[in-house]
Amino acid sequence: MKLKKETISLIVIVAGFLILSFLLKNYWPVAIVTGICLPAFFIPSWAVLIHRAWMGLAKILGWINSRIILFIVFFFILTPIAFFARMSGKLSFKKRNKNNETLFINRGHLYVKTDLENPW
Repeated sequence: MKLKKETISLIVIVAGFLILSFLLKNYWPVAIVTGICLPAFFIPSWAVLIHRAWMGLAKILGWINSRIILFIVFFFILTPIAFFARMSGKLSFKKRNKNNETLFINRGHLYVKTDLENPW
């Protein structure tokens, strides 16, 4: 038996509120589930509305969390690595020579047929 997306969302919401009720040792989460989610199992249009609200909340939280995670990675991981690399003077790219205008290096290599036959 394949469950609809709306039914799965309702099951997740009910399970979450029941776990919350168990952890808080309080009954208000059970009252919320009983009043809102349980009737939705019998009224399909209500289930669709709850599913859309749940997915909307998930989209908003995903947008916020991705920005928070990127901020943490950039400022607390990449920035210190770059700072210490600059302080140690061991940067992985070539530093510009003040005598040269560009970083271009002329190899003076004459390409032959075997260079292009197996490039890897």
